[in-house]
Amino acid sequence: MELLLGRGDVDPNSLDSNSRPPLSYAAAQGHGEIVKLFLKRGDVNPDSSDSSGRTPLSYAAISGSEGVVKLFLDREDVNPDSSDNSGRTPLSYAVTSEDEGVVRVFLEHKNISPDLPDTEGRTPLSYAVSRGCEGVVELLLGHGDVNPNSLDRVGRPLLSYAITGGHGGVVRLLVESPNIDPNSPDRDGLTPLSYAAQWGREDLVQQYLGRWGVNPDLSDSDGRTPLSFAASGAHEAVVRVLLGHSDTNPNPSDGNGLTPLSYAAISGAPGLVKLLLESRGVNPNSPDSSGRTPLSFAASRGHEGIVEMLLGHSDTNPNPSDGNGLTPLSYAAITGAPGVVKLLLDSPGVNPNSPDRRGRTPLSFAAFRGHEDVVKALLGRNDVNPNSSDRNGQTPLSYATMMKREGVVKLLSEAGNSNSESLKTPVQLYLALLVILSVLGARLGFPFLLFILFLSHLFFSSIFRIHRGP
Repeated sequence: MELLLGRGDVDPNSLDSNSRPPLSYAAAQGHGEIVKLFLKRGDVNPDSSDSSGRTPLSYAAISGSEGVVKLFLDREDVNPDSSDNSGRTPLSYAVTSEDEGVVRVFLEHKNISPDLPDTEGRTPLSYAVSRGCEGVVELLLGHGDVNPNSLDRVGRPLLSYAITGGHGGVVRLLVESPNIDPNSPDRDGLTPLSYAAQWGREDLVQQYLGRWGVNPDLSDSDGRTPLSFAASGAHEAVVRVLLGHSDTNPNPSDGNGLTPLSYAAISGAPGLVKLLLESRGVNPNSPDSSGRTPLSFAASRGHEGIVEMLLGHSDTNPNPSDGNGLTPLSYAAITGAPGVVKLLLDSPGVNPNSPDRRGRTPLSFAAFRGHEDVVKALLGRNDVNPNSSDRNGQTPLSYATMMKREGVVKLLSEAGNSNSESLKTPVQLYLALLVILSVLGARLGFPFLLFILFLSHLFFSSIFRIHRGP
């Protein structure tokens, strides 16, 4: 190599098909002696860039050779902050190589700019954080010109990278940095605490809440707080930690009106529901934007244990109707959850005939979907009307017949026959009474006969309504 470089007819700046000069290859391999030979020639360009915009220093940064990096940084004609086509600097590449020694050499250079972002908005610190390089992060945070609150192009803060990556040591370094903003939100309004809660990282949530000035109730653009994220993910341990913080609101509603209790009911986490119900200020009847309560969500998903727990709370309304007129019993009938249906039927205040906006009752829904066990449970109640009709004139039996639910058709037909049998005695009584009164009326005169017939008609109608049901 020395012989070649000593020849005057050898061009040290010749480029290959990728526009890379020989010097960049020597730098990338960490060949210090060869780099020195190139740099001795007065006609070499030590800062030439290839087709990707990378310079020999950029390649030297990933070589792991502190000596080679120093050779370039000691020259006045080398730009320590040269960026490639993606905006990345030599320091950015040194960080991703996770070589603390090389990073330290860069940071000790007087003209270095250690916080330059690339085209994605990511700084050297951002790369170090996402890779969990504690030593490199500590070096960068120790430099006065590095901003720990920087956001990338999509508005994501550094702490969120550390938390989602599970890098607890890096989180600790960031949280303890005197310049960090612990409530820094990303473009969607999520704070680092929201990320930790969403991923169920109890250790990080505890660490973060121990930081002075943290607001545990900061919501994102959808109105969701860290507690909402923890509840929706069924992260019971994280919920317990958050509820233990004096500033945490246990009953926030998001943009859709959903509360942490609603999310817990949806996710089917009885332990989580119990935790929230025991928290002061939690409203078990909080409706979402469509009027559905936690009980409605639990019933619609057949979460029997949660339904029982909610019904056991003294403040729970067992018969709320949403914007479509659907009650928890309606949802349980639609889902086909006989255990939930029985729990609701045994609860005082539940109307088993409650119609929705189209006049459909829980029995109509169960019949339509062919849930025989639910139909049996409903027909077991004396106050359930098996012949109710909706706005289209459809009855439970007509729905079951239309959908060819043979088992349900049989159950409803038997219930109808039972009602017919119960009407035989009143009908017989009416006919006998009509004969007697007709004879009496004939003897007393025609006007009186009409009056007698009118009274008997009223008598029979009242009896018929009692046996027919509402």
